[in-house]
Amino acid sequence: MSPRRRVWCRGCRRELTDPISRMRGWGEECDPDPRRRSPRFTVDQDAIPGL
Repeated sequence: MSPRRRVWCRGCRRELTDPISRMRGWGEECDPDPRRRSPRFTVDQDAIPGL
């Protein structure tokens, strides 16, 4: 088995280790596609009793 090819971020030039980032050529922080970022969820919570 041959060694894995080194892939560098197009933005900051750091070496990429995440498989998806390696495939796209962009690191998490530099990726220009906003769909790539994980969505944030808001959860309705009950108030703490007594407060």
